[in-house]
Amino acid sequence: MFESNKTTFMKIALLAALIIFPLLFRSTGAQRHLLELDKLQRLIDSGFPVTIPVSIRFGDNGFYFPDLAKATQVQVDAEMQRTFPKNLKVKVVDDLKLKETQNGAINPDDYEVNLMLHGENSVSIHSHKPKAYLSYTMSSVHSNDLPFYITQAILKHLLAPEVSFWENTANKFVTVAKVNLIFVEPAPSDISPIALIQNVENFLHDCEGIHNISVDSRKVAISDLNSLEQDKNTLDFYFYDKKEIKDIKERADTLYFDYDQDEFNNAENVIISKLEEELGIPKNPANNLKLRISPMIRAVIIENIAQSIKEIKKLVHIENFDLLRSELFTLIDDMEGNAKSDWSDFLARSRELLQHCSVDNVN
Repeated sequence: MFESNKTTFMKIALLAALIIFPLLFRSTGAQRHLLELDKLQRLIDSGFPVTIPVSIRFGDNGFYFPDLAKATQVQVDAEMQRTFPKNLKVKVVDDLKLKETQNGAINPDDYEVNLMLHGENSVSIHSHKPKAYLSYTMSSVHSNDLPFYITQAILKHLLAPEVSFWENTANKFVTVAKVNLIFVEPAPSDISPIALIQNVENFLHDCEGIHNISVDSRKVAISDLNSLEQDKNTLDFYFYDKKEIKDIKERADTLYFDYDQDEFNNAENVIISKLEEELGIPKNPANNLKLRISPMIRAVIIENIAQSIKEIKKLVHIENFDLLRSELFTLIDDMEGNAKSDWSDFLARSRELLQHCSVDNVN
């Protein structure tokens, strides 16, 4: 009888262990994963590390400078410690053996300093690529000043928007969702808004990586003008004949333009400048929008990751948790080991991750 009771007890104990131990293991694993996510969240809160590779190469036959990239890296690191955010790093990539004609060797989205021997030292920026042209003299070579000039081209020109953006984070994420272009009739027959509307749409399309803002254009009769109400999270721009129409009640927070040819032709520049201000886009380099929105794209990526972490933590006990966690950490690993400037890819993946988290959370 005693042996029978003992056997029964052992079976019950074994059965309990088979039930409880997996639960304990699962609970311990979930707790460990949550701690990992908490650690990653603290890293983001303190400044997620961002490394920007910058290639240097010759635009002409060039010279043999075996230590140029290393010397430049030393100066870049020293200068960044004084003036740049602590989480931002630059990796100088030695592509001096590549020629300008080898376009396929370097991704057009990669940051680059292109070196060319010239009669004077100067820097210019490409109009739509993250690329600086550095003209240097033989005197700068003999005096060993070339690393200094390359450093200035990188930090003062290519990465100027980084400092400007992170110093002024108040407008990092704005709430503007729509732009209204309102044309009051009657309008002069020689005034056509088609090019203006298209150019504003093109500008916002170029900014779609940081904001999704729609453009609405419409004509309104003067009799209906004063009854229009301003929608929330919109920017309104009005056009009317100021010589003929005198009774419009202009709002202080809205821009109004005359159909006068000169003012109308300049309206596009004024509107885009206003949008840049509202979106918090850095001002320099003025000729390259892609460079100016690059730090904002990185900020959106980091924000998407931060939001994803919050969502994933809510899903620790669902079936897809491990898959989402793996997707998150794979993205983080790829960003930390970034050998090229794949920020467009990182942006797309961060959005997909956030979308996956939201879908799974709902389901």
